[in-house]
Amino acid sequence: MPTKLYIIALAAILAAGSLAAPAFAQGMRDSTDKGTLDITLDPEWGADGNTKFHVRFLNPGTDEQHLHQDYGFAILQDGQEVYRAIDTQTNSPIIHNVPGQATFPFTFQENGDYVVKVELYGTGLPALPTSESVEFQVSVTPEFPTGALGAVAAVMAGAIAVARIKLKR
Repeated sequence: MPTKLYIIALAAILAAGSLAAPAFAQGMRDSTDKGTLDITLDPEWGADGNTKFHVRFLNPGTDEQHLHQDYGFAILQDGQEVYRAIDTQTNSPIIHNVPGQATFPFTFQENGDYVVKVELYGTGLPALPTSESVEFQVSVTPEFPTGALGAVAAVMAGAIAVARIKLKR
């Protein structure tokens, strides 16, 4: 009987531990709608909604970074733009990128479903104009508080102790 209780307690603790992992998108890749480039989006999730979006521009079907692109980066919620990256040198929403990768910090103010949109305006030097984009779906959900795991463990330990005391009687 005590072995069965230990297995149940362990299963409960492991189930609670699986809830502690935030439900966020990781490592996404898609082609622009005309297939000019493959774009990867790799969110790096931090505390309190702080996120860094790592974007890479790749030659189609390869992991080779494409050099020189003019693009835009935006985050939308319910079709409304909540963030747009601006080129700090030109104060323009069209950003020129040389190395084929960029990082955008953003803090989510609320949970929900978002769209991260990368718009490609041109590639190469001189830039060959194009007008295409790719969208990535991102869900921001509440994190399971790690303190709750301690509470679950304490409850399970108490249940085990009570069961052992009852078994000794």
